[in-house]
Amino acid sequence: MARLFVPHLLKRGILTFHWIVNEEEEWEQAVREGCRGIMTDKPSELSKYLFKKGLYLSEGISDNNEVHGGRKKDPSEAKIS
Repeated sequence: MARLFVPHLLKRGILTFHWIVNEEEEWEQAVREGCRGIMTDKPSELSKYLFKKGLYLSEGISDNNEVHGGRKKDPSEAKIS
């Protein structure tokens, strides 16, 4: 059902988010279906997966407190303070 339902919602401007998706096969399916957000118990693994697929977009605040976004960034390079 979701295979047809998600594109149906997207055509109407309704974004979809998949909750508690923890395995790469599930992430692949969610991306293929067109979901716009994935909630997971494995955020580091999901970030690596999305980067590997060219889908990871960095967004946040840099070291000098400037807001940035839209640049592809390897999640393993992220600086956590």
